[in-house]
Amino acid sequence: MKVLLTLIFTMIMSTFVFAGSENYVSTTLAVKDESSLAEASIIIRPNDEVETGSSIILTFKNAKVFSQGMIDGTELDHTDVAYKTGGYQYNYNRKTWSGEGFYDVMPSLDTDKLPYRIKRMSGNEIEVELCNLPSKWADRMLTDLNGNGGKPHYEIPVVAYADTDNEAAYVTCKINANGTSISGGEVFRSNIRTGSQEKIKLASTTTTVKTETQTETTTSKTEGSVSKLNVSVPIGRDFIYINNEETPIDTPAYIQESSSSTMVPLRAVAAALSGSGKNADNSEAVKWNSDEKKITVYYNNREIVFLVGSDRIYIDGTATKMENGVVTEIRNGRAFVPFRALGGALGVDVEWEPEEKIASFIG
Repeated sequence: MKVLLTLIFTMIMSTFVFAGSENYVSTTLAVKDESSLAEASIIIRPNDEVETGSSIILTFKNAKVFSQGMIDGTELDHTDVAYKTGGYQYNYNRKTWSGEGFYDVMPSLDTDKLPYRIKRMSGNEIEVELCNLPSKWADRMLTDLNGNGGKPHYEIPVVAYADTDNEAAYVTCKINANGTSISGGEVFRSNIRTGSQEKIKLASTTTTVKTETQTETTTSKTEGSVSKLNVSVPIGRDFIYINNEETPIDTPAYIQESSSSTMVPLRAVAAALSGSGKNADNSEAVKWNSDEKKITVYYNNREIVFLVGSDRIYIDGTATKMENGVVTEIRNGRAFVPFRALGGALGVDVEWEPEEKIASFIG
């Protein structure tokens, strides 16, 4: 039976004593049949140098790796659920990778995603060749290199079907560090029938492991985990509502003419959702770096970065472009961002009341 790989969101953060990286599975679609493809990726953010010529080995259990032609995009069988236009190799704005070095590739690309190349070794194993990463740029924003404020990372697609007749079985994947600084061990374990996720422990006894899932949180970055806080922001008014109670602000929200985007005061909203709305200027949930013109928000185990004049949001180091060409801007000394983009970055629901012109965040 050929069933597509099923995963639910889980994050694995691991740090070796001698070197380290963060390996985790990105948000995926829970797919348990052949109707569509599970969009799963393994994200690896190195904390140390990755040398030229490095590669890692990914070994799957109860899964079957796509053909090399399907991975490369040269196999044009549209009836195969694995088919994807262009395949699964590294491709950023039509820039592919042929083994060039970090400084030959990254300065000309406005991205924090490092190149890789996938080689099918067997029906359950792939080798992933990695572009080198100098220690100077490991775990560091690439702003000075290519203008991208994200931290360099590899985003490797999961190129395998679930492949077992036992629906109670688990699909698993392990990383063999293969002599690199990448953390080895089991990356994920997902039940095919139910999609349920088990706690994951890496094999090495020298590794510290922390695990987060959608239903259980075992670690927190800061104060911002307050539930059921509703924040409403009326356009043009010198106050916001926090759970229906007025709280004054010094600069009101507005509609940006160039993009027709609703712009809300970043600090006031983020602090309110984090439970410190009455004392927003001193909130630990929002930090301002005047030298870099950077605002960092800590909320619900996320680190979210906005750069003044930029159309990008950086969520845990990964860049996302805001819609309609809107950028973070300063008005009367306050940073303003589009309300829907902020809601998406924070992971909260948003609502817009057109008649009253009120943007609402539901924490």
